Amino acid sequence: MAYSAYLSIIGTGSIPPLVLAHGSLGIIALVLGALFVTNRWSWKTKKYMRIELVLWLAVLLGGTYLYLAINGAI
Repeated sequence: MAYSAYLSIIGTGSIPPLVLAHGSLGIIALVLGALFVTNRWSWKTKKYMRIELVLWLAVLLGGTYLYLAINGAI
């Protein structure tokens, strides 16, 4: 999937804002997910896990939209 975005960036010479937002949110989601799994801090509560869930869903839906847009389905 990232290869398709890479080809789009090379073809246009710039990074579309949606690709930049999706990548940034994805990195944040991965880092927070790794922190939740590897650490047992006191701030590991349902509130923050719900925020993480919303973040993951936003990245998933954003990635699906980008994939369909890049391949001309939308």
